[in-house]
Amino acid sequence: MTSIKRVLFGLVGITIMATGLFLSQESVSAFSVSPMKQTISLAPGQTYSNRVTVSLPLDDNKNMNYEVSIVPFKVNDSNNGYSIDLTSSDERNEIVKWVSLSDGKKAVNDGDVLTGELSPGESIDFIYTINVPYSVLGGGQYFAVLVKSVPNSSDGEDNNLAISEIQSIASVVYAELPGEIKLDGTIKENNINGFLLSPPINASFVAVNDGNTHFAVTYYLQVYPLFSDEEIYTNEENAQTDYVLPGTSRYISQSWDKTPSIGIFKVRQTAYIDSNKDEASITERVVVVCPVYLLFLIVFAIIMIALWIVFKIKSRKVSR
Repeated sequence: MTSIKRVLFGLVGITIMATGLFLSQESVSAFSVSPMKQTISLAPGQTYSNRVTVSLPLDDNKNMNYEVSIVPFKVNDSNNGYSIDLTSSDERNEIVKWVSLSDGKKAVNDGDVLTGELSPGESIDFIYTINVPYSVLGGGQYFAVLVKSVPNSSDGEDNNLAISEIQSIASVVYAELPGEIKLDGTIKENNINGFLLSPPINASFVAVNDGNTHFAVTYYLQVYPLFSDEEIYTNEENAQTDYVLPGTSRYISQSWDKTPSIGIFKVRQTAYIDSNKDEASITERVVVVCPVYLLFLIVFAIIMIALWIVFKIKSRKVSR
């Protein structure tokens, strides 16, 4: 792979870290990638294939040139986002060396890219094939199929695109290999903000993975009136789930978007690892939502009451 390609994709990776896996710009085609995430189980010596579909909406007004490649997938803990790092030598990204990518006409591997053009309303399947070595490390392995829009030279545009004009979407693959599997995760810093000047009610926690494979962490909120056990809000039936990669910690937050601007509530956050709800981390807290103007009025009322009491005491002393 040329150094120019490495620099270009390195810049794309930095952009994805800053803004998430999906960068939407009006100046480029709004294509989509499906599925966005896959979880698979592999075995030594196995050959495994699956597909990633790239589509361009029918209502898009121009063709899209693209580049597709296989890249390592890592987690950037600092901003709770995903980073794509072409220079990674992490043992959990070794799978990149085992993967080839095909569009039905041409196959590439070792970091090379497939290029082509999509018309509005068109879709194309990219097949990735994993040839697993017989001697492999047990546990998790991770890579992504990175799809990137590129300038269309026929438009007469400058091909030196600014990084803000590049749209990238990554379909992430979580693979697990048999062997000495160590599943070791904890929930820490399960916290709910107790006093808010404005909605929404929010809660957060940190999921830590000290094992050698990924796990799913499931979490939800429950909100009650201060003196009642009847739920005002819960997302328990549609609890959110995120994956945490081995050797990483992940900060996760959630909120009740329809929180009233004034109120006192009991709020409970529950989080658990790999369906192990019996060992869930649960925190509960009384939350006060009080806007600034109301807080000012309360403080003003307290001061006036205090001054009135002092005045009454002095009046009694003078009357005596």
